[in-house]
Amino acid sequence: QNLPCWLGLCKRPEVKAKAIDRDRSALDILDLLLEAIVELLGYEAVLEGFDVVCQRWYLAAACHPLCFRDRFETWQLDTLIRLDDLVSQASEPPTENMETLDWPFAIAMEHAEVELRITKFLASPPSVLLVTLLQYGHQLTSFLQWIHLAEDNGQTHQCQLLNAAVKELGRRASQLAAGGQELLEHLPDPGLPSRWGQWFETAGQAQGISEGYCERFVQQRGKVASLWERTRQNMQSAIESYEVIFRISKELGYDKEEAHCCSFVPGQGAEASCLGRI
Repeated sequence: QNLPCWLGLCKRPEVKAKAIDRDRSALDILDLLLEAIVELLGYEAVLEGFDVVCQRWYLAAACHPLCFRDRFETWQLDTLIRLDDLVSQASEPPTENMETLDWPFAIAMEHAEVELRITKFLASPPSVLLVTLLQYGHQLTSFLQWIHLAEDNGQTHQCQLLNAAVKELGRRASQLAAGGQELLEHLPDPGLPSRWGQWFETAGQAQGISEGYCERFVQQRGKVASLWERTRQNMQSAIESYEVIFRISKELGYDKEEAHCCSFVPGQGAEASCLGRI
């Protein structure tokens, strides 16, 4: 009940001024302390000490599961559920005699609506499956770049920190590769729209449906099939890049006894790999 009054109080100029003065006072105290520490220990010693502390705090946050791995796992599981639900609604074209069908146009339009929902999920904001996967991949490559920069400026005391970072890099890369592979295996069959196009062309001729309708339907199914196939190819390329980063993490020198249980099995799915063990 007091929240509106408190918000209104914070907007008053005198309250804002006091808060600013308090912050400035704290900064002034920190400046005095830093000057005393630098004078006592020397600039290089202070810089080295702060460098280690900052890296430790950075890695403590960056390597925490909530920072990356838990978020990706939650997104991937939710995406799999929604994707499976959509794909399960798509069926193969009818196999019975074309002349016995009541109205093939209605059947075809119903399937086209299912294809549209799947296509929107794969390629329309805000649920762009591939774009989200690539965004996680961008975070992975940024982490790899940070490791390389840290190595270039590295000192002996940083070895332990770098080993922790490299292990986290391997965990993330393996998770992305395995998770991406599982998503790939659940994508819709890119040949399904074309089969529906062929079916409708034949059914339309048997039922006397306009040739123009049949032609447009076939063309639309071809566009959908191309988009689904491109999504599959792009996802496969992303998975391969994550596998490369995982192999790089193994070559960067962290404990070999841990690396042996994380190897990729090329061409096999997430179930057949050991990626989930890290």
